[in-house]
Amino acid sequence: MNTFDEKPKLVSIVLPVYNGARFLNQSIDSCLQQTYRNIELIVVDDRSEDNSVDIVKSYNDDRIKLIRHQINRKLPAALNTGFQYTSGVYLTWTSHDNYYAPTAIAEMVNFLEENPHIHFVFTDDYYVDEADQILGVVKRGPIEQLAAVSCLGGGFLYTRSVYEKVGPYNERAFLAEDYDYWLRVSAHFTLAHLGRPLFYYRQHPESLTSRYGGGETIEAAVAVQRQVSGKNLWRNRVLLSQGHLKAASAFYETNRLTSAARNTLSGIALNPKCLLNRRAQFLVARLLAKAVLPKPICRWISAQQRRLNCWPPVGWVQFGSFRRLQPVSRVFGLDRGQCIDRYYIESFLGRCAQDIRGSVLEVGNNAYTMRYGGARVTQSDVLHVKEDNPRATIVADLSSSNSIPSNNFDCIILTQTLQFIYDSRAAVRTLHRILKPGGVLLATMSGISQISRYDMDRWGEYWRFTSLSARRLFEEVFLPADVTVRSYGNVLAANAFLHGLATEELRQEELDYDDADYELLITVRAVKAKENS
Repeated sequence: MNTFDEKPKLVSIVLPVYNGARFLNQSIDSCLQQTYRNIELIVVDDRSEDNSVDIVKSYNDDRIKLIRHQINRKLPAALNTGFQYTSGVYLTWTSHDNYYAPTAIAEMVNFLEENPHIHFVFTDDYYVDEADQILGVVKRGPIEQLAAVSCLGGGFLYTRSVYEKVGPYNERAFLAEDYDYWLRVSAHFTLAHLGRPLFYYRQHPESLTSRYGGGETIEAAVAVQRQVSGKNLWRNRVLLSQGHLKAASAFYETNRLTSAARNTLSGIALNPKCLLNRRAQFLVARLLAKAVLPKPICRWISAQQRRLNCWPPVGWVQFGSFRRLQPVSRVFGLDRGQCIDRYYIESFLGRCAQDIRGSVLEVGNNAYTMRYGGARVTQSDVLHVKEDNPRATIVADLSSSNSIPSNNFDCIILTQTLQFIYDSRAAVRTLHRILKPGGVLLATMSGISQISRYDMDRWGEYWRFTSLSARRLFEEVFLPADVTVRSYGNVLAANAFLHGLATEELRQEELDYDDADYELLITVRAVKAKENS
């Protein structure tokens, strides 16, 4: 059925907000700018302490309704408040740090209209970072795995009959309220997968998942699984036991020993045979050691263990979670936290922040320009190779374009771009040409990395660099004395990055140790010579 009939059915979008000012405009705009126009947006402010409410009030659009909590009641309660005010035939909710593709609502409405026996549809997701860089597409589902893992993302739409049958979100299931709801929906309705990415799911340090950490989220999901299992608890004991042990490991790594012990004992109680597993044995031994031995001895044992682990004999290497043929994450760890290469990129830009001033050009968007340049920036431009980027002020191919004026920019920020340009030499020549004399180019490029499938399928991915190849490339155009090259990373960080682990899963000293034989990221600071040089 055509969703653009004379009287399209109303879609209600609930948007709970708590201190979400940083990304809130983008989230609201993505709702209001849907190609499907007949929507209402119910914003529920959960007692924010920033200017979130002022941002909502700045919109002059009668499709927005603002509801305010007098105390902070957390996400599930905010959802329940919002849905009480909805009038739509179709319902959904989003978050203040995520956003929709322009056709998302229209495509989901069309699907439900054309398949009236289905009452719930979900999409795939794009994963993006703080700067809106797309690093991958997450394929959601299959729905058959829902009992074992939360396999739905942020793009979904369901009929009012679902809400009337299933009822409100479980306010005791904080951090797993969505998973709890999907499980209850699946007991009564057919869920269908619309296999296209229509939702942008952002990972950043202030996100709910990042703030509460992996242990709490896993434990909350296991609690939901236990509750839903009901009389089938014993039948699902192995799955639940594995979940408890996974939560215990996450708590242990952050020194939350009481929570780690609680989940370990729960896992053993559900499935005593888990003690035959080396991972469980190791976890129990570590917990007992920390509980019984004095702290100085525990520290000494840990130090000895780290020393011995440097050179284990053949056959003694413990692969643990890394003994697998599939990575932990295929989206560079965005689904777990901050990408490891982004940690190094932002360290580099932070050190060079004073260079980001005047007229600045950045590829893709201007997030780093504004974050590190701030008031020093007088003109911000965004370069993109295609016209489909609404943020782009300049559309051009660096390797073949003469359309960008010469001597135009005080600073150019080029993060993780050169590996996608086949003629990288021509691109560097263009960058040199369009810099003003005395201008600074800040570039980063991949040394050790997985393929970015999103970019490979669109414009190709051609290169991996070393500090030597980067130096040779830039010194062909810039004066050698004006080129500074540095590499970041080590064997642990490289392995973690290839498996898709996040920055938050490594210690500070593990991230900051650089080994010249394991160049995860290469950075270049190149200054264009002044005309009188």
